[in-house]
Amino acid sequence: MEAQQETVSIRPFSQWCMDRLFRRQSIRETVRRVWYGLHQPRESGAYRYAKLQLTRLWSPTLAVILPALAVLLLAWLAAMKPDASRAIGPVILRPEEPEPIPLDPVEPTLVKTDTAVDDMPVDIPVADPVFETPDPEPLVDVVQQIVSISYVQPIKCPVYMPGVYSARRGPRDGKGGPGGGAGGNKSVLRALRWLKKHQESDGSWRCESGGKQDGRHNTGNAPAMTGLALLTFLAHGETPVSDEFGETVERAMRWLVANQEADGRFKGRDAHDYCLPIATYALCEAYGMTQVPLLRQAAERSVDVIIRGQHPNGGWDYNCKQGERNDLSYSGWCVQAIKAAKIAGLSNPGLDEALKRSARGVKANAHPAGGFGYTGPGQSHLTSVGVLCLQMAGEGQSPEARAGMKWLECATCEWAAPWGRNPIYYWYYVTQVEYREGGPAWKRWDRQFVAEMCANQIVLAGAGVDGKDIGYWSSPSADEHCRSLVYNTALCALTLQVPYRVGDVGLMTYEREIEKDAMDITPPGELVPEIVLQTL
Repeated sequence: MEAQQETVSIRPFSQWCMDRLFRRQSIRETVRRVWYGLHQPRESGAYRYAKLQLTRLWSPTLAVILPALAVLLLAWLAAMKPDASRAIGPVILRPEEPEPIPLDPVEPTLVKTDTAVDDMPVDIPVADPVFETPDPEPLVDVVQQIVSISYVQPIKCPVYMPGVYSARRGPRDGKGGPGGGAGGNKSVLRALRWLKKHQESDGSWRCESGGKQDGRHNTGNAPAMTGLALLTFLAHGETPVSDEFGETVERAMRWLVANQEADGRFKGRDAHDYCLPIATYALCEAYGMTQVPLLRQAAERSVDVIIRGQHPNGGWDYNCKQGERNDLSYSGWCVQAIKAAKIAGLSNPGLDEALKRSARGVKANAHPAGGFGYTGPGQSHLTSVGVLCLQMAGEGQSPEARAGMKWLECATCEWAAPWGRNPIYYWYYVTQVEYREGGPAWKRWDRQFVAEMCANQIVLAGAGVDGKDIGYWSSPSADEHCRSLVYNTALCALTLQVPYRVGDVGLMTYEREIEKDAMDITPPGELVPEIVLQTL
């Protein structure tokens, strides 16, 4: 990446970034989120966010309240003093004392009052508290910008995102419910710690990172695996300033930026270039959660490749090449990437049009009796991909999407009887579709997938870099297209995080049809499967 010849800010850039993020939130919403977070588990992102807000707002609140109380106290004391105009009368109402002798008019300097100068009320000016916001100065390059974030004192909470990200919530406590409650969150944390342990020294992940499954699996493909792993951490609210995973996230971001080519693609890509949409998706999420300008530039370069590679009919083919082939699997990642780009606020020309046109490409693969095919009309397990793409494009109530939802009633999540040849891949999409659908469909699916995911995680007690338990997943199917433990673990963890990855595509893409739902805070303990937004 070309270095940007710009002045390095004296104040850490990340502090300016945090100031920008936090000042965009209304006081009313802050109070609602803090109240909600204080009722969540201590390990959850919502609780850590509430704790941060209380700590951050304590000093400026006192800076305003204490001076105000001082002014009120002085005003009250002043009201208790006798009126000076009444204290200078020729007669003092004290019956036991003799009537005062009139003063000699020749000596006016002897006239005195009964009110001492020190007792007179004094107006004390109280200065308003000053909140400094430095002017942003882009750093020399993306790597320096990301590194600068690590100079900030670690904060025990995820970065709060304005807009759609403001709806992201942590896992609920207790049994059942979105994310499986405490049990689901423990599985996710074990997966994050496993990924952290097996991150390569250069900050990437590869198919072979963490070992092989059944002695055979894919190799290489670092951009795609790094993108999936990074998305898993971002979905949990982790950023470069997080306590436990901050360095892991920072190194992954730096690697993706450093390995992006000038044309927006990535070094070390696979033959079909699934790397492009997956890594792009991760860059969009990374920018959305950090607001680092050059992360935005990197994301927009890759998004531009996806937009230019879209067919006139709205679909995509391998390598984002033009043609007649509509690959629904490849299109699914492209739609997630451009949806994340839109929600993150990227400004690529044609972004909105590409998202709208994608619905037309997906519908071209719809079967008249319901369901979607791989490269043409059909009924396959990729129906979950087709329905999700239509939901993200605002076509969730279209006849094709409704017929697809009906077809997906046959979907099951059983480790001993995998649904299709690539069950982990399909479950990742089905969970998002059912969650967005909400209601009975989500409740039925929620009862299945959480228990299966948690029960089939391979747990390694005390094997983490800090002695904590870690865990990973291997595919229940011998025919899973990708046998990588990184791939399986990232997708399973992302699947468990669907209910509280609010405001993205797996992260930002979980945007519900009724946008206002994203701002509603549900009282602790109430199960609401229709929480708004999410992105993977």
